[in-house]
Amino acid sequence: MPYLKRLEDGVLVPAQMKGIAPHRKEPAWMFDWSKPVREGETVLALMADGQEQGRMAFHPELENLCYNLSLVEAAYQNNPLRISTGQKAYDDVGPLLFAEVARRSFADGLDGYVVFIAKTKLVSYYSKKLGARLIDSQRMFLNTAASQKLVLKYLGGVQNGRIHPES
Repeated sequence: MPYLKRLEDGVLVPAQMKGIAPHRKEPAWMFDWSKPVREGETVLALMADGQEQGRMAFHPELENLCYNLSLVEAAYQNNPLRISTGQKAYDDVGPLLFAEVARRSFADGLDGYVVFIAKTKLVSYYSKKLGARLIDSQRMFLNTAASQKLVLKYLGGVQNGRIHPES
């Protein structure tokens, strides 16, 4: 089971992924999450302490042997670009979301490959924190090794490129 670290007290809180289907733009979120739903993408919310801590939208690109992570966003209380106090509520929301899509890439036989477009100011962060590599100025990818590390660190259970059943 994945956990998020609650920063106010250092407690590890159980987290889970939940499928959602927003039907319209919601003011609490920067992105319009109804668009990926209309386009048939999977949209998951990361839940902890009974509320959403982040969201992501993705779909497999079988012709490119990868998953495409089209949107990822931390909830207001976890997004250092938006919160007014400067203090996030939970640590590692983004990496846990990336770990989940990497896990799905392994499970679907795509060797952990995940592609995404990074905001310019996050390219360095994704490179250092996730092990992502640049394709061009903003398009990045996670390869097998980077995805293995993420899944192992945040979800557990990857060895030799394979996901263990208990993860």
